[in-house]
Amino acid sequence: MVVLSHYLQAYAAVAKDYEQLKLSLWKLFEHNRDAYTAHKGDFVRHYTELAKQLFTENMT
Repeated sequence: MVVLSHYLQAYAAVAKDYEQLKLSLWKLFEHNRDAYTAHKGDFVRHYTELAKQLFTENMT
């Protein structure tokens, strides 16, 4: 999850999208943490993969 955090710091627009997603899900799943987490899953997986690719390329 650290790699996602670094990505969000580097890409403000994506961070804003993540913030909006979290806020919209919070209202829907205020009392269901598992559902809240599950519904963030696609976003988190997608941007974590992009972050891994970006930061791996920059290290070589």
